[in-house]
Amino acid sequence: MISLMYTGNDKVFKGILLSTLSIIKHTDEPININILTMTIDNFKPISMEMINLLDSVIKKKNKDSFVKLYDCTDIFINEMKDSKNLNNFYTPYCLLRLFSDLIELPEKIIYLDTDTMINKSIKEFYDIDVSDYEFAGVVDRLGRWFIDVNYINSGVLLLNLEKIRETKLFVKSRELIKNKKMAFPDQSALNKLKQFYLKIPSIYNNQGNIKKNTVVKHFSKSIRFLPFYHTINVKQWDVVNVHKKLKIHMYDDIYIEYEKVTGEKLC
Repeated sequence: MISLMYTGNDKVFKGILLSTLSIIKHTDEPININILTMTIDNFKPISMEMINLLDSVIKKKNKDSFVKLYDCTDIFINEMKDSKNLNNFYTPYCLLRLFSDLIELPEKIIYLDTDTMINKSIKEFYDIDVSDYEFAGVVDRLGRWFIDVNYINSGVLLLNLEKIRETKLFVKSRELIKNKKMAFPDQSALNKLKQFYLKIPSIYNNQGNIKKNTVVKHFSKSIRFLPFYHTINVKQWDVVNVHKKLKIHMYDDIYIEYEKVTGEKLC
């Protein structure tokens, strides 16, 4: 069983579904998807209707696969109600991954941002040995130049929750986020406090152009220098700009499958 985790609200469910469809396209083993959500401010949580849809989709590929939903509203508000980082460019849901040590989850689990797509079997990533590490991750494509050469992107991580509980990495990260304002709170806290981490090749969190051996494609913000300096932040569900700006067409069959499953036209 390969265990995975997403976090988010109802607005990013389309990303979770697309990401999951790409996983089951390339992965034959049973998968266990754990989704952390909550009710906060004007955001709506991921619903059981969405979970049931996702569960039915993955069971078509492997009957032993399943999805579990965790409502983290109470534990989040109890710890973060006075956090200096609740009003941030990123939604509070980005912080939920740092609460996974408080939930009864598999000890070894892949965390994926909702703006990720899988190009090969996810088992290749899951099989990396993290027995002696808190997590395995890829150096951030921009952060390595502007922050630190060992600055890890937190959007795709292979977590060892047993080790994380032992070192109290997430406990310390939450405490830092409560008290210090940061531009990228979850990512900056992890990078500041990490002790035992494994740097892995960029194929497991490809934040740039897709290569033949890419396992995880991350649709994160990128910089373009021509014809002038600008940033691009196109997500995989923005099909028009995935085609037009990123020139990516390899997920078209997944877009068709998404529309069959949901009856919703992606645009």
